[in-house]
Amino acid sequence: MNYMPPMAQAMPFDVAQLPMYPPYMGGGMGMPFIGYMPEMMPGMSSQPQRQEVVSKAQRQIDYYFSKENLIKDVYLRRHIMDTQGWVSLTSLAQFPKLAHITSDLGMLVEAVGNIQKLEMKQDASAVRLREDWQGWVLQPGT
Repeated sequence: MNYMPPMAQAMPFDVAQLPMYPPYMGGGMGMPFIGYMPEMMPGMSSQPQRQEVVSKAQRQIDYYFSKENLIKDVYLRRHIMDTQGWVSLTSLAQFPKLAHITSDLGMLVEAVGNIQKLEMKQDASAVRLREDWQGWVLQPGT
């Protein structure tokens, strides 16, 4: 009978510290298996990727508050913007084009902070034009 040491002695290292990789599925048909790199794992984002997302969100938010858009976006002005010109950041995050870019409110706060023509409430809950916001407010029913 072969001697087998207890399992605790068989692994002189902590298995929990090993990187997690997907199981090998085999190459088949001469195709090599290409797994994902640890830095590509979901939930992990490098600084350049984050900056790219913030930059895209910044451009989209800047467009939402552009004169070109506000002239025609009656829905934003009448239903989303309050009587003081504020637009809730969570409402803005639900706009389809912006939601496609990111749903991370922290990134949206960072993006708004980079747009000079906008100001944010101290609690970062809403954003509005820094100047002339009064001219864009529409009262419900008008």
